[in-house]
Amino acid sequence: MLRLRTSTVSLFLLLAIGVCAQTRRPSPSPNTVPTVPRSPSSGGMSRIEVRITTDDSRPLGTQVLVELGSMGGGTIQQTYTDAEGHVSFAAPTGRSYQLRISGPGIESTSAAMDIYPGETFHHENVAVKLKRDTNNPTGGGGIVSASELNVPEKAHKEFSKGMELFKDKKWEEARKHFEKAIKEYPKYDWAYNNIGVCDMNLKDAVGAREAFTKAVEINDKNPDATKNLAKLKIQDNDLAGAKDLLIKSNTALPGNPDTLVLLAFAQYRTQDFDGALANAEKCHTTEPDNYPMGHLIAGAVREKKGDRPGAQKQYQMYLKEAPDSPQAKLAKDALARLQVEAKN
Repeated sequence: MLRLRTSTVSLFLLLAIGVCAQTRRPSPSPNTVPTVPRSPSSGGMSRIEVRITTDDSRPLGTQVLVELGSMGGGTIQQTYTDAEGHVSFAAPTGRSYQLRISGPGIESTSAAMDIYPGETFHHENVAVKLKRDTNNPTGGGGIVSASELNVPEKAHKEFSKGMELFKDKKWEEARKHFEKAIKEYPKYDWAYNNIGVCDMNLKDAVGAREAFTKAVEINDKNPDATKNLAKLKIQDNDLAGAKDLLIKSNTALPGNPDTLVLLAFAQYRTQDFDGALANAEKCHTTEPDNYPMGHLIAGAVREKKGDRPGAQKQYQMYLKEAPDSPQAKLAKDALARLQVEAKN
């Protein structure tokens, strides 16, 4: 029975990696990644325009991640700012929301926001503080390298041009602009990361690996580059190397559910069962119902620990959230197996 259990777990976790590698665009992009709102209010939808500036009302000069979340902590939508610091969302009216802003060179910031019933347009300004590293007065800390704060204007313009093409999935054209940005500024880790994403979409895994590796060499606090390189290491079965990178990614940008699921997988495969269980279940506190694969990993860990009721609950939750997924049969088989074991 143990042999069958291990084989099944390995199979669905390998399938999980393919899902995670494709469900999130792992680079700074203006595209919004929406989550279907739960039980929208009868007040209709509101267009929400948000502008992010420094605390002295200056433009940021870099793209940052803005998350629109419920007051309970779950993420509803997320997107990166444009070159002027603007983002937009669409969300049900008559609710309270929380904005969370994070990214290169800034202190992570949260701001509460109320959208009144029938309010079809809402504008919100959020000021953030620039991050300073006391050990390095010439630059910032966090996920940004000190040199990144000195990106030349010409390099930034090329990067922005690449982003416009990137969001339209024009991979080859976007890649050329990211290359030009690097020519102007060889330490541009975000440009290297985005080249890697373009290469992956162009089916050039070798080029992607080289680009992600270079981005991490420049700045191992870049949350997307570390995560993307970790995905390739998982494919190579280098689980220890992937786990180290995913820990760095989660430290730089805590609580990203995509990272948490991948980290849980790597921890499971390296027999860090407590860590795997904690991260598999944690992803559902940030985006409930949107990462059902976390339930499969949590179920596998609890089954490994001999917690049959706990494993059964996790598998049932998976089937509730993803009843038509390719992995649904695996969850059903696991439940059937647990029932047989309970009788014996």
